[in-house]
Amino acid sequence: MPSLAAVYLDHNASAPVPEELFPESEKLLKQGFANPSSIHEAGRRSRRLISEAAEHAAAFVDCDPEDVYWTSGASESNSWALHSAVQSALEKNPSRVPRLLISAIEHESVQLAAKALAARSDSRAELHSIPVDADGVIRVEALKTRLARDADWDLISVMHVNNETGVIQPIEDVVAAARSHGVPTHVDCVQTLGKIPISLKRLGANYATFSGHKIGAPKGVGFLAIQGEGKRLTALVHGKQQKGLRGGTENPVSVAMFGLVLSEMGKGRLAYPKGLEAWRDEFEAKMRDAIPGAVIHGKRARRLPNTTYVGFEGIDGDGVLMNLDLEGVAASSGSACTSGSVDPSHVLLAMGCDKAMARSSVRFSSGRNTAWPDFEKVLEVLPGIVRRMRGL
Repeated sequence: MPSLAAVYLDHNASAPVPEELFPESEKLLKQGFANPSSIHEAGRRSRRLISEAAEHAAAFVDCDPEDVYWTSGASESNSWALHSAVQSALEKNPSRVPRLLISAIEHESVQLAAKALAARSDSRAELHSIPVDADGVIRVEALKTRLARDADWDLISVMHVNNETGVIQPIEDVVAAARSHGVPTHVDCVQTLGKIPISLKRLGANYATFSGHKIGAPKGVGFLAIQGEGKRLTALVHGKQQKGLRGGTENPVSVAMFGLVLSEMGKGRLAYPKGLEAWRDEFEAKMRDAIPGAVIHGKRARRLPNTTYVGFEGIDGDGVLMNLDLEGVAASSGSACTSGSVDPSHVLLAMGCDKAMARSSVRFSSGRNTAWPDFEKVLEVLPGIVRRMRGL
C-alpha cells in the first residue's frame, strides 16, 4: 500500500501559508472586511492595511511605496507592463509599430501577452526573441551586439529566475545593456522573491512583477513595481482605484497577508533551510547514480538552491508525476500554468532539448518546510517508477 504521507516538492508552483502566521491572518480577516474606498473607520482601517503592505513590499524589494500597484497576481502584472510599454510607444508616435524584445524562456503569461499585443489591430506590436544557451542562460553578448546594431525597442522583457529550471539570469547585465541604449526593461521577479535579495533601485528595471502565493501569501494577489523616467502605466482595468490605473475594489486581506509575509521575511524569519543547496546537489547526484539517462537541466548554470528539473530518457513526465502522486510525492512537469498541456516545455525547447526529452521532464522544488527525508522519499520510489515505465 503506497504511503499517504505527503511530500510536497512543488513550491515553485505555490507555497503553503506559514502556519506560524495563522493567528495574525485570522486577525486580518476580521480587520480588513470593509471597502477600502469607504470613508468610515472600517474603510479607513482596510485602507491602512493596504498602505502598510505597500510599505512592507517596498522595503523588501527596495522601491518607493507609491510605486507599488496591487494586482491579482504576476500574470496580470506581466500583461500590464507589456501593455503599458506598447501604449506608451503608440502615444508617442501612432504611426510607428511598437517593438518588443522578449527572452525565449519567459513565463507563458509574458509570451502570450506579447503575442496578443502583436495580433491586435490597434497595437500591431512587433515581437522578437532573445536566445538562451544550452543551460537556459540569456546570451548577454548576443543581446549587446543586437542592441548595438538596432536599439529601436520599446521594451526588453527578461525574467530574473526561470520558474522551470531555477536558472538565475544575468539580469544586472541585461538591464545595464538596455539602459545604455535607452531601452526600458521589464523583469519578472516571481521566483526571485524571498530566495534572492533584490534591490529594484540598484537594478534599475522600469517594471518588476511579483506574486504572493509563491512565498506563502494567498493566491490572487501580486504587485507591479514601476520606476524610472516617466513611470508610464496605462490602465488595463478602468476605475478610480490606485490612481485610476487599476480599477476594482482592492482586496485588503490578501494584500495585507502578502505584506505580512514580506515583513516577516524581512526580519529574517520564514527562512529557507541553510542546507538546501547541499541537499539539492546530493539529491541530484544520487538520482543520476540510480537512474541511467537522467539529465539535470541547467546544471552548469547558477540556479536557485531549491530547484531540480530533470529529464528521463524514453518515458513520459506526466506518467512519472502520476506515479509519484500515488506514492505521496507532489512534484510538477514545469510551469503549473501550463500543466496538462500536450505541448512540451517551451523553455526546454529554447535550450535545445528535443520534444521527447522535454516531455519526459519533472521539476522538484523545495521550500522552507522541506527536510532531507523528503528527498530520501523521492530517491526511494523514483528509480522503481522509472524502471517500470521503461519496461525494465
